[in-house]
Amino acid sequence: MVTSNDQPPPLEWVAAYRAAMVNDLITFLRARLGELEQKAPDVHEGRCAAHHEQDRGYEYHPEWCDCGRPDRERAHIEAKRRIIEMLTRYERAIQQGESETARPSDSIPAAMYAARDGLDQVIRLHAAAHADHPDYREEWRP
Repeated sequence: MVTSNDQPPPLEWVAAYRAAMVNDLITFLRARLGELEQKAPDVHEGRCAAHHEQDRGYEYHPEWCDCGRPDRERAHIEAKRRIIEMLTRYERAIQQGESETARPSDSIPAAMYAARDGLDQVIRLHAAAHADHPDYREEWRP
């Protein structure tokens, strides 16, 4: 993004672009996590009693599960949601700090930017697992 006089865009434009891109990425990843959560009860290891009963055409009952995989899947999904929430909190804090001062570095510690950028990369890595989804955007690649 370059302005008409070949100057870099104003910081507020960059911040607005970043906020929109991160919001879209988080929305995308939350949707994928929702899809995975729907499937979690049906994800079993091959040796699981529930898996064998489903193969035989019987209705699935959670108490048949002896592999624990559905619970682990749900725990992974919850961990990813918590990472998303952490990034969201950093984004909000930085945006609030930037809107309160003309010079963001005066009110926002560098460590907060570093933490936000690290979490951003983690989110991008998780989203990249869904790169084959039609809604995935190349600009999200880590």
